[in-house]
Amino acid sequence: MSSVVSNPSPTVLYLGSRGISAAGNLAAVAIFTRIAGTAEYGHYVLIFTWAMLVYGFSTQWTRFAYFGTYRTEADVYVASLIRILAGLLIALAAGFTVAALVGPFESRNDPQQRRLA
Repeated sequence: MSSVVSNPSPTVLYLGSRGISAAGNLAAVAIFTRIAGTAEYGHYVLIFTWAMLVYGFSTQWTRFAYFGTYRTEADVYVASLIRILAGLLIALAAGFTVAALVGPFESRNDPQQRRLA
């Protein structure tokens, strides 16, 4: 007795895996909103979204712009990506250091500020 579906096509495998992944993500959202509550889950999603936006604009575009065009060996690829990420991390740390030294942020709990207002 032969099997009718012995080797499914790549399209069926792809769509099936994407469908299962989507159903799992939908179930995870329903479960996590029940566990954490809507306010906490909303806060988590907001932070996660900003993290993905920062990642997309800071590192992902450089990865696909540079490495999508030039074919290199894996070790050169990894070394270049590490250098790019290290440079961006150093620039980000320098920006935060300058912001902390200059002090563009107000303290809401400063008693002297409350007396002046």
